[in-house]
Amino acid sequence: MLSLSNNLSLSNLATWHPTSETSLELFLEHKRLGHASDIASVEQWLDTSKNLTHFTQATASEQPSYTVADGAVVFDGNDHISASSEIDLDSGFIVAMRLSIDTPISQDTMIASNTSGNNFIRFDSVGTVRFKIDGSSSSFISLDSNIVAGQKHTVMLARDNDNVNTFYLDGVAQGDTEVLGSNLFLDTLGQRQGNHNHFAGKIYEVQVYSSYSLDLIKRVNTHLNMI
Repeated sequence: MLSLSNNLSLSNLATWHPTSETSLELFLEHKRLGHASDIASVEQWLDTSKNLTHFTQATASEQPSYTVADGAVVFDGNDHISASSEIDLDSGFIVAMRLSIDTPISQDTMIASNTSGNNFIRFDSVGTVRFKIDGSSSSFISLDSNIVAGQKHTVMLARDNDNVNTFYLDGVAQGDTEVLGSNLFLDTLGQRQGNHNHFAGKIYEVQVYSSYSLDLIKRVNTHLNMI
């Protein structure tokens, strides 16, 4: 289990906010769609990072919905929402989300590029995460404990400056790691390029950083686990 470092107290974790980080590249914030009632068709999820990389969907049949009670953007297995420009992560990074996945869990793409092929992070099964970076061969991470369909989870792929990729599930670093460098491109939630491997479930928040540190990982996980 993760433990707090000596200089990182519970109080400053509680008051920390993603927008205080200069390396924040994407922030699709929980309950920030600006509506007080459910939305049948979400046309836009605003990015509140400095980059303003807003995610939009003009095609009504591919728009997710929104439930105001829990602040979930709901993907039905056919939806996706994309930005007009890609996020380019060329060294250490953190890609983190709060989500739940519908059953059956099989090749559900959490985040990807719809522009550059073979850039994605997905759940292949309840116990396996698969990811590709810049057209690389597939990398698989076996989870220490299974993800549970319909249950909220905090998920994170973090790459350090030695290109070691670690997956975190609900704040816990999984034992299986993969070494993989090159640039990761991201611009889409809910599918990967070619209209493949759609996500079915709920996404509550998305955070992407172009930096890596254990302190930042702890802060992000704590923030997302409270949603």
